[in-house]
Amino acid sequence: DTKGPLECRSVDGALHASLFVEMHSRFVDGKCLPNLQTTSVLSHLKRIVLLFRKIGRDVAARLRTDNGSSYTSEQFEEACRLYGFVHETTVPYRGQHANVTERYWRTLFGLVRCMIILSGAPVTFWSFAFVYACVCLNLKNSRSDPSQTRYQAITGRPFPLQALHVLFCDCTAIVPGSPDNMGSLPPRHVPGMFVGVSS
Repeated sequence: DTKGPLECRSVDGALHASLFVEMHSRFVDGKCLPNLQTTSVLSHLKRIVLLFRKIGRDVAARLRTDNGSSYTSEQFEEACRLYGFVHETTVPYRGQHANVTERYWRTLFGLVRCMIILSGAPVTFWSFAFVYACVCLNLKNSRSDPSQTRYQAITGRPFPLQALHVLFCDCTAIVPGSPDNMGSLPPRHVPGMFVGVSS
């Protein structure tokens, strides 16, 4: 599913958000997009397929989307055939047919609002908060196997919890380079802000 355009463009140029939910474990993957053109949505679909192939899992047999123009284009249908998906669309103007993703949108943007308000970060940082909210949701128990997290159900390994920090907290970044050509006295780090974990 996709959402947008949102009220303001993020600092990295995003105005829309895309969300894929794996229905067995309820693993979520969110990506922020500059527009809703088919190529933008396809880049997110390709990322999902690469993730599943990298961890050696079969890609889902069915892909259910709404009837948005980015999902009904011939280019998207061709990509579904290439990746082996059976593409299903929901009934137009019936949000209850996509009730799982609609609930996730409410949950995720509730988390985004909380992260931005509590940190005092500018609203234009919403894209970082959205991706981090997806990471946090994937640390909940899997629907298919409550003994492991959603992340672990998909990847087969536990999430590295040491990578988690309070979003938008102060941090320091180490300046790359050899200490030999930096001299003895200049600082070797710069102040920064934590904006999420790398994929």
